[in-house]
Amino acid sequence: MLNITIAPGQLGTFDVNHQTGVRHWSPEMKRLFGLNPNEEVDFDGLLQVLHPDDRRALVAAVADSLKPDGSEHFALEYRVRWPDGSIHRLFVMARTQHSDDPDHRALCTIGLATDITRAKEAELAEEWTMA
Repeated sequence: MLNITIAPGQLGTFDVNHQTGVRHWSPEMKRLFGLNPNEEVDFDGLLQVLHPDDRRALVAAVADSLKPDGSEHFALEYRVRWPDGSIHRLFVMARTQHSDDPDHRALCTIGLATDITRAKEAELAEEWTMA
């Protein structure tokens, strides 16, 4: 089981207003994705830095969270490739808020992320030594 400890300054946050399209990533969120604080990123840009094997799960989780009858919460682990070529593992949790009207449309998504690279490497090393 993965044990996650989050140190101060290692938690990135994001929010997306689905009515206006406005999105915000905290500077720490951008750092977790290997971006500089001034870079803007959209969903397509996010998919470009994700490991190809992890893209489908994120797309499916986001799509489901936006459906009126979908799951409002999701939590995923995925790999991102930084501009220097290094691979980092992130744990991301998000919640989509829907309107109370009959359409139950998606209003906004808020979430957080943390780098779990070291914890995941330790977990994999432990599994390897036990095998």
